[in-house]
Amino acid sequence: MSTFTKILGMATMAVVGATLGAAGGEFLFVGDKPPVPPRSICLLFDVSGSMAQRIRNKQDPIGLRTQLQALQEAAVGFAGRQNLRNDTLGLAVFSTSARVMTPLGHRAQEVCDAIGRLRAEGSTDLAGGLDAAHKMLDGARGERWVLLFSDGKPEGIMPKRDPEQMALEAAARVRAAGIHIVAIGTGLADEVLLQRVTGAKEHVFVSAPERLAEAFERSEQYIDSRQLLASSSQAADFRSGLERAALWASLIAIGAGLGMVTWQNRHLRRRSLSAKDLFCVLFGGVLTGSLAGAAGQSLYWALSDYELLGGVARTAAWIVLGLGCGLGMSLFVPNLNRRRAAAGGIASGLVAAYLFAVVVPVHPVYGETMARLASAAGLGLFTAIALMLLEAANKKAWLVVHWSKKERSTLLLGATPIVVGHAKNAHIRPSYDPGGTPELMRILYETNQVIVEEPGSGRRRSVRDGTRLDFGRIAVEVRIAAADAAPAPAVKATRAVATSDTTAKVAPTAAPPRVKPKELVGTPAGKR
Repeated sequence: MSTFTKILGMATMAVVGATLGAAGGEFLFVGDKPPVPPRSICLLFDVSGSMAQRIRNKQDPIGLRTQLQALQEAAVGFAGRQNLRNDTLGLAVFSTSARVMTPLGHRAQEVCDAIGRLRAEGSTDLAGGLDAAHKMLDGARGERWVLLFSDGKPEGIMPKRDPEQMALEAAARVRAAGIHIVAIGTGLADEVLLQRVTGAKEHVFVSAPERLAEAFERSEQYIDSRQLLASSSQAADFRSGLERAALWASLIAIGAGLGMVTWQNRHLRRRSLSAKDLFCVLFGGVLTGSLAGAAGQSLYWALSDYELLGGVARTAAWIVLGLGCGLGMSLFVPNLNRRRAAAGGIASGLVAAYLFAVVVPVHPVYGETMARLASAAGLGLFTAIALMLLEAANKKAWLVVHWSKKERSTLLLGATPIVVGHAKNAHIRPSYDPGGTPELMRILYETNQVIVEEPGSGRRRSVRDGTRLDFGRIAVEVRIAAADAAPAPAVKATRAVATSDTTAKVAPTAAPPRVKPKELVGTPAGKR
């Protein structure tokens, strides 16, 4: 089996396992949403003179409706969809100056009536509008949001002040108070400026004037769908949110672990997962998931007032997940350096966190779900690739196991002995004969030498690069990296003839001719 085939197989199994785990986590949360805390939303609309412009498109070439009328229709629909038994909604507008049309309250009709009275006139004082929204939301209960609409750029009302800079300063004050800003832009609205005002690219929805209703729906869905991992990011009950995040993360870790361990057993010609393997994966997955959920959820709650740091919590959760997967697999891949495995896992966690941030904006409704599944798959993929590349790149000595003429596997050599025998936990099993010798041979790498130990006879000796050990149909070849760099003088090959009930017998043979492997033959006790 080539290195590429080994990496491909391990990565495929890891992706399948992690994705199935994530999908199972999504299924667990269907119809079982945590309690939603109250929230307060301030609608902040630009009603400057440009809003009186008529909308011209293929469906309406004459322009029967103005931008303001399209805004009023979309905003009324938004207000009517809000659960104002639990939330509060208010309206503020800005043009040459800013003013509050309706304070925060629980009556949708009052807001809708105020929207219907809007008139387009004046310039665009965005800074004043943001300050008015800030005052409205000051002291409001629950999560606080500003839903900003603008069709142009800020215009100055103070000759010596830059209107854009004033708007950015006002926006910074709003976000520093823990208030989230989502913006909808049309016409000549500066998308880059709106991103700086909101503090995040995914908080901005640019739309054609005739499709404002869709833009309001997308912004509403985004506000509703903000989550950390599989639990609601704003769960009123911290314990409930922690349990959900830990459960979802555990399923990912277990799925990825089962996939990689299954492939590792296949690589070593072992049978399916043993009870011990299954216990280790389940225990490690639950431990890793619990730590990841605790790290992510705790950091989120600690940083919830700082919107710009919101991604830190999610990144921390993915890093812990990757770290757990990397360290866990170091228990199943013999002599894999644990520090390097941990570093590979952390790097995979960072990749998963990046994928989450990239995929979320793809779809306004299912972006979070798609991102979680993509991130889980990415975590499994890059963890497997990182571990296999680390194994391939840091080999000082290794074994090449020839199962047949066309199939072979590699095993790292190190301080942990590679066991050849018939025991269930043996790394190389010549056969599945339960009555065979548990340990025929141990092979390890220490003090820059490959050491062969024969438990039956107690013999212990070093072997050279290229030494070949035969166990029936299976041949084991010793490789040493230093010998590749500076070839050693020709040495005699070694052949180990192993029987099913005796320890291996090692004897020197002539070097160049290749020894044909012998079958494992049981020797009766009386004829030894």
